[in-house]
Amino acid sequence: GAAVFLASAAVLARSFVALVRTPVGYRPDSLFAVHARLPDAASKHSGDANPSVIAGELQSAFAAMPGVRAVAIGTQPLTNFWSGPTAVEGPAGVRPSGVPLTGGAYVGPRYFAVAGIPLVRGRGFDRDPAVAAHEVIINQTLAHQLWPEGGALGRRLRMASGAHAVWLVVVGITGNV
Repeated sequence: GAAVFLASAAVLARSFVALVRTPVGYRPDSLFAVHARLPDAASKHSGDANPSVIAGELQSAFAAMPGVRAVAIGTQPLTNFWSGPTAVEGPAGVRPSGVPLTGGAYVGPRYFAVAGIPLVRGRGFDRDPAVAAHEVIINQTLAHQLWPEGGALGRRLRMASGAHAVWLVVVGITGNV
């Protein structure tokens, strides 16, 4: 009985050490996430509050704190904020992606660099927010699922439907997180 218990404990300890050493696709050390609920610009309760202005002010305030080396902004850090069907544009026109649902988050231009998520191909978001609003950075898995033949950079996809459906240009591909 005791030998089986000790053997099981040793296997569990070895498994835990292996799990801790497994790369997760970003640098978890020295990261600190803060959740702030900002008013929706379309909400009747938002008054004069502009979520983009508030987010910028929060980012500046955190950046000014002692010991802070870098600040980035995003919705739901390292998790999916929204999900929905994806459509891709190609030579044959618009087609469903074949991927039932994709998920994503809205992130600022420095998000990947601050989180240590490698950009393996392409570039980051444009500095002009009006241009960046029509750009998307996807991970390697989604790039392969949507365009198995390769060449995801410069292609267009739509990750929503209805009134919020906007065509986005793939400008970068990250490692998998």
